[in-house]
Amino acid sequence: MSDLKLRENESRLHYIWRVYQYQEDTNTISNDEAGEICRKGLKENYDESSYRKVYQSWQNMWLEVKDEYISEEALLERLAEIDEREDDLYRTKVKTADKLREYRAMLRHQARFDNIQDTAINCASMLCKEYPFINDVQVKELSDEKLGVLLLSDFHYGLVVDNFLNKYNTAICKKRLDKVVVDTIETCKLNGVDDLKIVNLSDLISGYIHVGLRVENEEDVITQIMEVSELMANAINQLAPYFNSIIYIDTLDNHSRISIDKKLSIESENLGRIIPFYLKSRLAGLNNVFVTEERFDDTLTKFDILGETCFAVHGHHDKINSIVSKITLLTRVIPMAIYMAHIHHHYEKDEMGIDLIVNGSLSGADTYAKEMRLNSKPMQKLLVYEKRDNCVNRSLTKHIYF
Repeated sequence: MSDLKLRENESRLHYIWRVYQYQEDTNTISNDEAGEICRKGLKENYDESSYRKVYQSWQNMWLEVKDEYISEEALLERLAEIDEREDDLYRTKVKTADKLREYRAMLRHQARFDNIQDTAINCASMLCKEYPFINDVQVKELSDEKLGVLLLSDFHYGLVVDNFLNKYNTAICKKRLDKVVVDTIETCKLNGVDDLKIVNLSDLISGYIHVGLRVENEEDVITQIMEVSELMANAINQLAPYFNSIIYIDTLDNHSRISIDKKLSIESENLGRIIPFYLKSRLAGLNNVFVTEERFDDTLTKFDILGETCFAVHGHHDKINSIVSKITLLTRVIPMAIYMAHIHHHYEKDEMGIDLIVNGSLSGADTYAKEMRLNSKPMQKLLVYEKRDNCVNRSLTKHIYF
């Protein structure tokens, strides 16, 4: 009889139903006893018939409607509804798990990137102490009449090429960059250029954005980004004594992205972001070198040449035939020039007074280009701008071939 006590949070109707259902199932208690149990349990003073009528009313109602709930057809229908709900719940569970997995992957990528960046900065600081770059150049006011612009791009450092079109590896990369430095110094000296802007249009490392590159790469991507950053620092250090000022500018690319899967890649998770941080620490002792990290956007850099607005992009989001109109409409700015790389060959076009200048590659034709029956000479560009009668014009374009 202890089972017939009122349970915690049990409703009055449920309790009455349970007592009289027990009477019906066991036939061990009378109507009067069932009424007495209800009175005590509910602490009420109704006669027994009052409780019995509540139970009978419920029973009569249930007998009338139960077929709708316990018939085979109804049961199958309800089971189908339950299965559908379970399917929905499972789909929701999978979606949530996928989103959580992607979010955790993003956090892992970000943590790795932060770690690599910290390592690069620490390495630069250590090298700066042990093998410092130092000068005592007293920077004069920047010239507003003449400026050199050195375009650097598509080193693909770490890539190994050895075919009838081209030979390339890290040693050849260094030799070619040395020639860029020498030609830049000689050309600027001959043309009276005292100030230089270095525009890094990126793809300085080979990266591993597809399996073929992993096979062709001479070094892992972390080594690539560390060594190419030091390579760039050394090049700027060699240029520094010959100029009043050097300003470094860059933009982000596709070969430096952290994620192999393009769909999962986040533009800002890019090893190329490490280079300006490294250069800033490594070149801290050069009074006339200024490294800028700010970009108009991750893949679009806005800067000026003698007061005229220009844009720099790597080019992996752009096409030659539409880049000028798209960037102009996107930014609502009419630039003097747009500088681009990525396609690995020299190209120039004057479109409605806006110069589109495409830099070549330092690496030259690789296996992919050969298989696509494509070829282009490895080259970089040095441009000289002059301002006369309030008009800025390009007075010289030096194609540095190897």
